[in-house]
Amino acid sequence: MTWIIVLAVVFVNGLLVLVASPDMATYTSQRDRFFVIAAVGTVLYFVLAYWELRRRKAFAGRVAVETAATTHGSHAA
Repeated sequence: MTWIIVLAVVFVNGLLVLVASPDMATYTSQRDRFFVIAAVGTVLYFVLAYWELRRRKAFAGRVAVETAATTHGSHAA
């Protein structure tokens, strides 16, 4: 679920650029910072989402193996 935090950070930063820019110079500097945060956030989002997908698949595989072992073990008795 850490990928949600990354999305929230990018979103909040975008709102700050949009709302908290009183003049063009401030907007330009905040926009440039947003571009960096958005680029890093995009990479982090995909890495963390892929990592979570792999973890969930591995967990589901372990549960399936344990369930199969338990099911087959109870029939043998």
